[in-house]
Amino acid sequence: MIAVEVKFGGQALLFAPVTAGNPKHRKYDHSSTNMTAISREFIARIKQEAPPMLRNHVIFEMLHANHKRYLEKQSPSFCVNVTRHQPIVPYRHLLNDV
Repeated sequence: MIAVEVKFGGQALLFAPVTAGNPKHRKYDHSSTNMTAISREFIARIKQEAPPMLRNHVIFEMLHANHKRYLEKQSPSFCVNVTRHQPIVPYRHLLNDV
């Protein structure tokens, strides 16, 4: 969801759930501290993949601070205000701010 929000914010109409099986499952740290650290590493990786002129965009700071709150309260993807059949342009919602 974070990657879709950064790259296609407001243009994603559906988040398709994925189910996977892991027969060699082992215990791992489910704590919120661990999940926050994992999400921050992921956000840093997405930031590096973004076009250079967008890497300092405020969206990365907001996601880094609290990705759950951003996705639940400020995400343009959940209001879906883009009409159908428009071309999907990566980073379009961020380019408007530059």
